[in-house]
Amino acid sequence: MPEILYILIDYPLLILLPILALAALSLWSGSRTAWVVTALWLLYLGYEFGIKYEILCTDCVRRPEMYVVYPLLALATAVAAVQIYVHVRRRASR
Repeated sequence: MPEILYILIDYPLLILLPILALAALSLWSGSRTAWVVTALWLLYLGYEFGIKYEILCTDCVRRPEMYVVYPLLALATAVAAVQIYVHVRRRASR
């Protein structure tokens, strides 16, 4: 697999970027769906730190569960983006 797929595993602080972006957009739009997805990203950040500091796993190098988690986070983020767009458009049309 390409090494780019492991960037969030190797550098878990990068997970703060989507968290901050989603939190700001959630606050701006008022979308509850976006807040839920922000919480999912926060859970994922906690999971990655737990793995990195060997709290949840010892000797975890490449984890196959990420092939499920990444697509689910991507799908949830896409749904949140649509919900943010809908909320902003609805507010603009009032």
